[in-house]
Amino acid sequence: MYLFFYQILVLILIPFALAKLIYRSLFNPNYLNYVLERFGIYKKKCFKNPIVWIHAVSVGESNAIKPLVDNILKLNNSVEILITHGTLTGREVKINNSDRIHRAYLPYDLKPFVKSFLNHFKPSLGLIVETEIWPSLMHQAQNHKIPLFLINGRLSQRSLKKYLMAKHFFVRVFEGFQSIYAQSDQDKNHFAQIYSKKIYTQGNLKFDFPLPEGIQNTRRLLIKKLNIDKQFVMVAGSTRKGEELELLKLYKELNHPKITLIIVPRHPQRFREVEKLIQTSNFDYVKRTTAQNVNKVPQIILGDSMGEMFYYFAMADFIIMGGSIQDFGSQNPIEALKLEKKIAIGPSDYNFKHIIDDGTSKGIFIRFKKLAEIKDEVLTQINHKNDQQKSKKIKAFIKNNSGASVQIAKKINQYL
Repeated sequence: MYLFFYQILVLILIPFALAKLIYRSLFNPNYLNYVLERFGIYKKKCFKNPIVWIHAVSVGESNAIKPLVDNILKLNNSVEILITHGTLTGREVKINNSDRIHRAYLPYDLKPFVKSFLNHFKPSLGLIVETEIWPSLMHQAQNHKIPLFLINGRLSQRSLKKYLMAKHFFVRVFEGFQSIYAQSDQDKNHFAQIYSKKIYTQGNLKFDFPLPEGIQNTRRLLIKKLNIDKQFVMVAGSTRKGEELELLKLYKELNHPKITLIIVPRHPQRFREVEKLIQTSNFDYVKRTTAQNVNKVPQIILGDSMGEMFYYFAMADFIIMGGSIQDFGSQNPIEALKLEKKIAIGPSDYNFKHIIDDGTSKGIFIRFKKLAEIKDEVLTQINHKNDQQKSKKIKAFIKNNSGASVQIAKKINQYL
């Protein structure tokens, strides 16, 4: 019965989801590419080998599965991999050039669309990344006898409270998983409060993600292009609404000619909004996408590009995690950690609490309650860019948390 009412709700929401795609296509026509796939209609394709299906909804999940995909292909020469997404940005992430990899959109979670998807691709098993839980999809996968695994499972305290409000519903949903592989013991304990069977702590896939090839060369080229080679570069990555204003206020209070602030908004649809804020603040600024032959050292750089967060972080001497200043739960600090950077994180950390708490206890992260608190820290760091002791701590932290992609690849290979 619960599925019946859920299907009605999905049916009501689909026109709104489609309207959102059409609106976004006004700014980027690619949003309407492959739109029929969202209704379970796919181009005919003949698959001769077993299909491992991985659902990675957006950019973060798509990046996280890169080492897992590589390990699956190495372990089993006879499988093909289908990677599905829910967003355009996720689909545009480059994962692997192998002709054994296929990409598609996951359809809207309505029974006929989902059945069409499963009948077309006939996956041998499915891996759902993090907490992308779609009841109709899971129900139909059970009907088709397709084992599903939740990998890199993450469930914050805040999300847990919402799940517990409809515990009976979610118990039945989680029963659809063969196993749940949680990022941490904390996540495992949260999942266990809803459904206590077959839950394991496996670690975070993102610790296995390699740095992009040639990143240091790209870093040098960008620094030269933006004319910030002699600057102390402060990067605020994946900022959310309300945070940019605080960052601009901090920059004004720092009042130091050797500091350049790079602001990278989380959502591309906010680029213009953030640019207007910068203009109102009367700082000299350039945009990443249009900067050419920058002669005057910019005070502010607007990071108005997608898929380049590693490169922004690579340019940084000091990083402030977006989403942590206001109540958005922070962005994942692992990318910044891989580059061995100084990282400051605000009071809101519920999305990645385990990693942040663990790293803070080991002296890796700088924490603040109010953004103004890091003013002295930033000014001190200008003359102390290299911190070998902290680099050693970060390397040890990453090493201790790596290896999840290999272990998960081995476990799912047993089902093929």
